[in-house]
Amino acid sequence: MGTGIPFVNQNTYKCIAVVQVFNELDKGNLERYFRYMRPHADKIIVYDDFSADGTYEYCLSHADIVMRGTKNEFKKEIFHKQKLLTRALAFEPDFIFSLDADEIFTDNARFELQKLLHQCVVNDFDGIQLSEINLWRSSHWKRTDSLFNEGKFVRIWRCKPGIKFENIKQGLHQQHFPTTLKKIMKVNDISLLHFGFADERNIAFKYLTYKAHGQKGYDDLERLIDETRLTLEKVEPKLLPSEIRDVSDQMPVKKSYSDAMSYVLQNKKKFRQPKFSFVCLIYKSTGWLDFIYTQLLKYTPLDDSEIIFIANDADEDVLSYLSDNYLTHVAFRNTDQQRQEWYINNVYRAFNHAGEIAKGEYLIFVNSDMAFSPSWFECLLASYDGTSVLSPRGVESGKYDAGVNGISKNFGRHYKQYQEEDFLNFAHLIKEQKTKAGGIFMPLLIRKDIFNEVGRYPEGNILPNSDLHSPVIAEKGQDVIPGDVVLMKKLERRGIFHKTAFNSVIYHFQCGESENEKVSDNKATQIAICNDICGGTMGERVLWNDLVDNLPGAYPVDKAIVGSLNFEAKAREYIEDKGVNLVIQNASFISFVNTESLSIVYLQDDLRAMGKQSLQQERNLKLADVIVTNSLQTSLSYEEFEMEFIPVGVDEELFQPKNRQEMRAKHGIPDVFTGIFVGSLNNVKGWPKIRQFIEGHPEMHFIVVTKHDETFDSENISFYSRIPQKILSELLNCADFFFIGSPVETQCLAAIEANLCGLPVMMPLVGVYKEFSEEERGNLGIFTDNFDSGIKEIVAFKGQPRQQIIDRGLTKEATIACWRSLIEKTLQKERQARLQGSHIKIRKQRNEFLINVEQFIRMKLFKPLFGTRYLNLRDKLSRRFARKIVISVLKAAGLYTFLKSVRDGIKTRI
Repeated sequence: MGTGIPFVNQNTYKCIAVVQVFNELDKGNLERYFRYMRPHADKIIVYDDFSADGTYEYCLSHADIVMRGTKNEFKKEIFHKQKLLTRALAFEPDFIFSLDADEIFTDNARFELQKLLHQCVVNDFDGIQLSEINLWRSSHWKRTDSLFNEGKFVRIWRCKPGIKFENIKQGLHQQHFPTTLKKIMKVNDISLLHFGFADERNIAFKYLTYKAHGQKGYDDLERLIDETRLTLEKVEPKLLPSEIRDVSDQMPVKKSYSDAMSYVLQNKKKFRQPKFSFVCLIYKSTGWLDFIYTQLLKYTPLDDSEIIFIANDADEDVLSYLSDNYLTHVAFRNTDQQRQEWYINNVYRAFNHAGEIAKGEYLIFVNSDMAFSPSWFECLLASYDGTSVLSPRGVESGKYDAGVNGISKNFGRHYKQYQEEDFLNFAHLIKEQKTKAGGIFMPLLIRKDIFNEVGRYPEGNILPNSDLHSPVIAEKGQDVIPGDVVLMKKLERRGIFHKTAFNSVIYHFQCGESENEKVSDNKATQIAICNDICGGTMGERVLWNDLVDNLPGAYPVDKAIVGSLNFEAKAREYIEDKGVNLVIQNASFISFVNTESLSIVYLQDDLRAMGKQSLQQERNLKLADVIVTNSLQTSLSYEEFEMEFIPVGVDEELFQPKNRQEMRAKHGIPDVFTGIFVGSLNNVKGWPKIRQFIEGHPEMHFIVVTKHDETFDSENISFYSRIPQKILSELLNCADFFFIGSPVETQCLAAIEANLCGLPVMMPLVGVYKEFSEEERGNLGIFTDNFDSGIKEIVAFKGQPRQQIIDRGLTKEATIACWRSLIEKTLQKERQARLQGSHIKIRKQRNEFLINVEQFIRMKLFKPLFGTRYLNLRDKLSRRFARKIVISVLKAAGLYTFLKSVRDGIKTRI
């Protein structure tokens, strides 16, 4: 700094580090943060914003103090910082370090930090501002474009009397240091190493988090993945910790936007993975099944959760009910010999199976004969201390003993006689803000990894004096230790103890599935599949066929059924007569069928990229509850919409390898090196290039297949038009490779069909193949625009195309599984909204009115003035565009640099 001020001894100043965390263990940041912060801080205080990935437990072992919220509140970051500040001030520190969990000081802080603190005190500054080095997809290279090199943050706060955040409010983009800090010291000696962009997972999680909270535009969102302007610089080695400095790291290669979005999508599943899995066994009563499901929906927040029913040797009625009503479930079957054992053995086995297949970090086991009270689950979670398994306080019907910490009071011993209002009033009266050792054994909140590590439940009650980890399973009539007790004893050996949360109250009927009852007033879910044609133009099977045939309760609605005239109105009448819980419809070529129904629109046609933007399509997308597309490339054209990605799956049974010699003999294909082209003979499929390649290689044979009435003749081809898919599969098995010249593809099903038949593809990098990694593409074929060089590589190709396609889930079976999962989640969200009183129908009607007004203005005003460009006006009215215009004007007037310096001075209040 050049001040000439003598430096005091190391660690003269008491320093407290505060950090807010949320699911940082998943992102790999915690170990690094604690390792490099600990030498600088006398204490580390953490505010955990309701993590569910093990972050909380990790912090308990590494931090001095851990505070925890009762729910994730991303937009209340300043509230949390004030809590951290208040807690830190209790230790009377000289300074507070407020780094994020993905930040550390540069390595020279070991020698320079206390010097800077001393200078801050001597010159009477309130805080220290540090620049941020944004590591980009590496640990040695920093990104310097698009505001990445402009980050300067007041991460060191001097603790003067009265330090605090003033006028605290909820929201993003607020000042992240106390408002009482006025005089800020700017330094360059030490910087922050920011690892939030150092790998693809961290980038993806950051992008998805901000997008989920409404961020949009280039500066606020897209620059997090857009590398169009990418510039990188090597970080000075002396700034990196030795463990990082000594590891070689190549300069990242610039990615296209679609490649970046591809890794975002690959991490999206992990990002959205449920944190809590509610597990319920069911075996013979659809009545209790419907009751427990309704209770969970009414009283349990499910944004980060899944409900799984384990159909434990279940009756066919139960299995049908689960399937027909799209309830997430797993059919668990004990062996014939196991079914002869004591029934409790099969119960424990089923719960253990749930511990294997549940996706959540936490398991919540519940019985089907239970009812809940408001905030029962939130209160249960709030009582979790990282070293416990928790149960609510149980109000038991009185049929059996109430158990530890339980209460006997009868509010009905059957769901049909349940006195819900009376129970809810009673639950409110007995709630207490405390925990106590022991409790009922179900519901039970337990971390999934702990449940599995201790060996889960024994497969039945065990004999006394048995080894807990190799127990002797008891039979009826013998003295026993219940399996629940065994689990608790195994947990105790790990330092984890069973507790009751007295502010979480549930009711237990204590009867269970004693009778095999049916729910006569609940019909199976009905799904209308709406398209202009619910089949292929040549009778071939397409996605719409697969949905109708494989989704329970699905039925087709197309022009062949209701007619072409006033199709949407007729379709609406048709589905109202048949009954409908959900509509799945084409997003582009039919109007929105029914605004009163839950609706999923399927976007397969990228009309924007084709320059054929459609008001009908835009309206459908805005009215839909869920949008599904089959292609990342398509979604990039519609970036303002949130979409689910489900590729069109290919029938892996129909398209599979067959004996090539037999197929060639059957179809009269000569036994020479053969390529096959499948597609229209036009520019869209790159036919001119294909034709040139065919004519330039007379030594080879080619199979040309089109679904249109087209012709082409050449001595070295076999030509086919409008053939059945079975014949196409056989012809693919006659060839050595597949090729196509399309400059653009949404998915390229023909290539996937070829891959499933074991053929490598030779084609430009288009469609779904852009979403594969380079290693995966190496298994699928040669992706090039130069066929003459590509054919040399095809001859030597050694990949495994079929297995790669199966692994990526591009089969019909995988596609239907994805659709079913999406429908389960969509219906569950809608059912919960209705039970909790959300007005979905009113919201849709309001949206439809606004959309109609907007489209009227566009059609009557914008289109006559701007033609088809009117749909893109929103881009010209964006904040980014306005900012660029203002900056350009200021620069032209010579005022930009001056005003920027004034702004910076005001902002930091020096």
